[in-house]
Amino acid sequence: MHKIYKTTLPIMKKSYSLSFLVLFISILFYSCGNRGMNNADNARRSHYYYQEIEIRKKLYSKEKDRTKKADIAYKIGEAYDSSRNYVLAEGWYRKSIAAGYADGKVHYQLGNVLKMNENYEKASEEFEAYKLSNPGDDRIAKQIELCKSAIDWKNNPKTRFVVENFKQANTVANDYSPMLYKKEALYLTSDREGTTGDKSNMYTRSGAHFSDIFIMDRKFNKLKQEKWGDPKIVDGDINTGMNEGTPSFDIKGVDMYYTQCNGAKGDSIKNCRVLVARKTPKGWGDGQILPFCDTVWNYGQPTISPDGQKMVFSSNYPVGNKGGHDLWLSTYVKRSKTWSDPINLGDVVNTTGDETFPYFFNDTTLYFSSDGHIGMGGWDIFMTHGTNPTWASPENLKYPINSGADDCGLIYEDGDVREAGFLASNREKGHGFDIYRFNMTPLVFTLSGYLRDSKDGSIIVNGKITLVGSDGSKESIKTDDNGKYFFKLEKGVDYEVKGGKKYYFNSKPEYKTTKGLEFSTDLTQDLTLSKQDIIISVNNIYYDLDKATLRPESKKGLDSLATIMTEIPYIVVELGSHTDCRATFTYNDSLSLARSKSAIDYLVKEKSIDTARLVAKGYGERELVNRCACEPNDVGPGKDCTEEEHQANRRTTVKVLRQDFRSSKEPEKDEPKEEKKDKKKGKK
Repeated sequence: MHKIYKTTLPIMKKSYSLSFLVLFISILFYSCGNRGMNNADNARRSHYYYQEIEIRKKLYSKEKDRTKKADIAYKIGEAYDSSRNYVLAEGWYRKSIAAGYADGKVHYQLGNVLKMNENYEKASEEFEAYKLSNPGDDRIAKQIELCKSAIDWKNNPKTRFVVENFKQANTVANDYSPMLYKKEALYLTSDREGTTGDKSNMYTRSGAHFSDIFIMDRKFNKLKQEKWGDPKIVDGDINTGMNEGTPSFDIKGVDMYYTQCNGAKGDSIKNCRVLVARKTPKGWGDGQILPFCDTVWNYGQPTISPDGQKMVFSSNYPVGNKGGHDLWLSTYVKRSKTWSDPINLGDVVNTTGDETFPYFFNDTTLYFSSDGHIGMGGWDIFMTHGTNPTWASPENLKYPINSGADDCGLIYEDGDVREAGFLASNREKGHGFDIYRFNMTPLVFTLSGYLRDSKDGSIIVNGKITLVGSDGSKESIKTDDNGKYFFKLEKGVDYEVKGGKKYYFNSKPEYKTTKGLEFSTDLTQDLTLSKQDIIISVNNIYYDLDKATLRPESKKGLDSLATIMTEIPYIVVELGSHTDCRATFTYNDSLSLARSKSAIDYLVKEKSIDTARLVAKGYGERELVNRCACEPNDVGPGKDCTEEEHQANRRTTVKVLRQDFRSSKEPEKDEPKEEKKDKKKGKK
């Protein structure tokens, strides 16, 4: 169906209270019988949908024949559908089906408006119902695929966008096409009452006022908080008694490119054309029509690239057209100071549907709206990048930027970071088309986990966790009473995390990164520590036969033990002494214990080792290191051993019992704290 541009926007989704003028025009069509039907058909051909609806509603209320009533209801549904009022269209399509409308196409139409109203499950059912009578229609598979995608996008939004109605800009009329002018103002298009045109004059095809370009001033206080002024008509000669809208500015803010429909100023041409106006001290000057615009086809919704060399706009110009309205590119010719003949952007971007509302984010990134690419319903907003004729496959911005209704006119705030901006939509809970503001929720990255004992999995309290970032940052914290740690991370940084604690070996380092993460993420990493099994080997602590006194060389062995215990002040050791096999078990137990006590006495008196760190143990002849056992009955192999072999068993060994000794004379000291470096500057 052919769509008519009204300031570059087809008829809006909205129920209007008809003015006296619209009622007067409608009365001209009112009559009964065939004449009334003919008048309704004439209104449709002229795209006067609101007049058509009023005529057919009157006919519907008087019609008695069920078949004719179903046909009238269907056509009322179509008229609401064409005027983008999908809620009322749905109701009339249902009335048509209830009255027995025979053509299965009503199920397709109903499915389509259900999709626009975001009732995707019911929409799929209607498309399936249509398929029963039209199994060869290849549109059905695409529509059902669209519904499935939309359900997934809405139920599982993988986005940081938050979209809110920008109430300061909106009225009960249609408000759309937001465009920032530097940082000081927001321009918008509106068909609200009180424009520079005749206040009583209405645009017949929509039942609304002619549209004009408005401006909202923006100021910032010392805290950088913004304050918006009320929308007001822009100064100058831009607005007329026709439809104006969709402004775009060159980077200097000197030239405004915009659209004017239903007659450029001073002539009677009825199509839409792109104009350019220059800013003056008194406002915007008189617009001049760009040379590529003719008087037949529609040209509108211009966007200028930041370098000022490219313009993309929407047009239904037929040569090379893919269907509906396509996007076209014109380049600026410096020598002649004019714009070149347009080139179609091609079938990667353009479809058999409508491609509208282009916006250059930068010289190679283009946003636009389309109802031909897979979307959520109505116009969806897409992004592509490249240069003509090579463009990337358009990417749908998905929910909540897009909805089941018509979404268009997306722009971003100034800067290279695409995290905030404006768009227009006639989505649910708005008033026709409204302007919406969007931003992204801040990215929050965290890292947490537990510190555990590698042997039994028990938590380790007060363990030290160290985090080192590739940005030069370094931070250390202690695990809490549950053995847990927690860090906040920065965006785009590689991290190394490791754990440690006294009496344990440090954990192996683990690696995490926030690079490439597009959404807030809570990273986790448990760490494990192994207890330090300290083995002390002290040689040459030997004794003479049947004696517990220390030899000179034995004292040297104990001296080395004292050195170790001084260096590792938290260990508690056992001094276990042994005998050879000669004499009785009982005697040897007593002798070996005496040898241990002799060694301990030396360490305490001569080396000042705390007696609480020393444990005496006598093993007698129970742990011989060789074959020299005397039992049973003194006839074992020990009777053949040499004195040197027996000497090997007369010894004292050392074993670490614990690693948690703390002297009662001194309070426990905290471990040294890591010095934190400034994450940005790397300073201590």
